[in-house]
Amino acid sequence: LLDGLEGFVRTEDLNELERTWPTKRKEIGEALRTKHRKAIQRKDKHRVFNHRHRQRQQPSVNSINSKTDID
Repeated sequence: LLDGLEGFVRTEDLNELERTWPTKRKEIGEALRTKHRKAIQRKDKHRVFNHRHRQRQQPSVNSINSKTDID
């Protein structure tokens, strides 16, 4: 079986893959981590924004007056 596969996949390719795989795996892991971290930061930003926004939501006297003026 192995003899048949030997011609199919060149040994150099296997050696190359074996050599580069750890660094490739590390790069992939880091990319995923940074993506995840950015997503978390984005969520935090929205949470802070919404929090501030909700506090500002109390209608001020001015906005009520301007609404009655328009009507």
